[in-house]
Amino acid sequence: TDDLHGLTLSVHHRYEPLGEMLLLGDGGTVRGAGVPRIIERVAGVADGSSVSPTTGAPALSRHFDNVAGVAVSPSGLVHFSERGAHRIWRVEDDGRLTHIAGTGTEGSTGDDGPAVLAEITWPGHLAFGPRGELYFTSPAAGASPSTRIIRRIDTDGVIHRVAGNGDRGDAVEAVGDGLAAVDAPLESPHHPAFGPDGALYFVDGLSTLRMVDTAGRLRTLNPRASREFGLDTDATPLARADLGAIGAFTVAHDGTFYIGTLDGVIFRIGADRLLFRVAGGGDIDFDRELGP
Repeated sequence: TDDLHGLTLSVHHRYEPLGEMLLLGDGGTVRGAGVPRIIERVAGVADGSSVSPTTGAPALSRHFDNVAGVAVSPSGLVHFSERGAHRIWRVEDDGRLTHIAGTGTEGSTGDDGPAVLAEITWPGHLAFGPRGELYFTSPAAGASPSTRIIRRIDTDGVIHRVAGNGDRGDAVEAVGDGLAAVDAPLESPHHPAFGPDGALYFVDGLSTLRMVDTAGRLRTLNPRASREFGLDTDATPLARADLGAIGAFTVAHDGTFYIGTLDGVIFRIGADRLLFRVAGGGDIDFDRELGP
């Protein structure tokens, strides 16, 4: 005990989040699977007649107009987009609301200024970037021409445009590839996600995966011009893949893509950029080893 200046060590435990296991210091384990999941309402009420949301109001006492995107910040706070009202909100630890972006008026003004004073259009899906900044999409919706862009809200509350010049593009034909993303036309960006390389990945239009690299350039990962295979073929290179209609997209911590299609198929795309189905698809041979 002299080396510890008189202190002694007791048994220590360690939690493994991926396996939801508490590894006890005596060699035992406690699994989280045995703990019941409980649904709790974080924000909003079903009664549309409630008072409109404002900063400082209890999140549970307000009605929101079409929540389209939800993301949790690195500090654990829930952020969400109120699509119909053209605003983005944060729920604080005490359950009260903070207005993050949007004046409530549809538009795309205010870049490089305070996000709370900027006009935003139909904010959709949300994603947090590697430095804690919040990204959101404005897909093609509504009457405003200021859709089809991706914007970023920095941790200091300043908003910037990241991709899209507001014009309608053709993602299938990879229009805009190689340009600075802010100068390129997008078709309808949605489902943004970040890879471990710091690049921003997103779905554009119905079935096209695109990215904004760390230099700010736009790139298409599966242009139609090179598609030769079908939706039902395993080991298809992503660059030649037809993914059908994409309904969900995310990027794992190791850079693996997971895609859910409206045809009821889930694809995994690893570092080799080959497609493998992990669920759905009818006659797929699930005895095949697909890897971790």
